Amino acid sequence: MSVFYRDTEFSNDGKTVTIKNLTTISATGVAISQAKLNIGTLASAYSSEVVATDVRMVVSISQDADVGEDNTIGAAYFRTATGIAQTGQFATLMARVSIAHNLFDAYGTQSHIELDDDASANAAGNLAAISGKFDFNKNTLGAGLAHAGLFIVDGGVGAVCSGTADVVWMHIESGVPASQVATICKMSSGSTVASAFNIAPANVTNFLDLDSVAGFLSTATGTPGAATTHKIKINIGTSTAGYIPVYASY
Repeated sequence: MSVFYRDTEFSNDGKTVTIKNLTTISATGVAISQAKLNIGTLASAYSSEVVATDVRMVVSISQDADVGEDNTIGAAYFRTATGIAQTGQFATLMARVSIAHNLFDAYGTQSHIELDDDASANAAGNLAAISGKFDFNKNTLGAGLAHAGLFIVDGGVGAVCSGTADVVWMHIESGVPASQVATICKMSSGSTVASAFNIAPANVTNFLDLDSVAGFLSTATGTPGAATTHKIKINIGTSTAGYIPVYASY
């Protein structure tokens, strides 16, 4: 069955609905169940003078009223719940980028928070571009590894990386004033934990790789052992300097 309305064609084969030449879909209070939405591919190359950005799905919300502290405003909500025990992978949202050509940047997921005007959050509130949480509630996890965040670099035999591959890279842009950033990595715990770091030593060559000696090490003075050549400066409390001796030989 096909229905034509002006320059838009709707065709239905009983299972799939194909919509051609449609630029905007607007729906309010409409539920779509057991449906797959295929946005399609770019029909041809776009000139930057014509279309600077091609985004196939946009959900935008401008909130003009406070809905209350017990409510949440979100542009999209996805939820997957188990109805039976699962033996395969289970995911609420899968975002993947397939690369087969040269490119400038690529992100599986890119999340930004932009401060467009002066604003304040709750004193104990979090402003995070990415947030991950694993909640045990009051239940028992019989087996498995629980992670609030999991980052993996994978590859097979023969894979080559001409640059560098990092599991996690944390970086502060050069334009950010120094007074605005307290730490690059901050860890805290409301419960007792066994270790702040747990590193399997079998496949790790160096515990620390300090690229800049001048930035991390200072010349040893009064430190024990003739083989001591440098010391790592650490901050104890708020202003007291402490030092870890570094030996050139052991």
